[in-house]
Amino acid sequence: MADQKLSSFVVRLYRKTRSGELQWKQTGARDVFMAQFTKYSVFIHKCFDEDERSEFFKLVIWNEDGEVVEELPSYVLREHVQEADEMLSEMYSTARRVAMGVDKALDALLEDLGKSEEEDVGF
Repeated sequence: MADQKLSSFVVRLYRKTRSGELQWKQTGARDVFMAQFTKYSVFIHKCFDEDERSEFFKLVIWNEDGEVVEELPSYVLREHVQEADEMLSEMYSTARRVAMGVDKALDALLEDLGKSEEEDVGF
């Protein structure tokens, strides 16, 4: 039962992130972003394993009392969710874009640059 709930949670979080329905925010910590829910918050971290010399991602669920309810690193999620590494990587990238306002920044920069004669076709 817990495995199925875990899988459902990760897949739903991924889909809502991908569709733009979740509002991810900066946390003040480097490489960590959060989405707030009614009684819980979900944080996504980009981590580096010094021993393995590899990058991985981690979801952390916090309750309203500021306690960690669950930590879900991508290497553990692999056992429960197909393509967990890819999903968390994409989720992190999207969360970062949303929290940092990348699209808004690009829109402003494109406006400042004005229209090009070739209208953005090639270099």
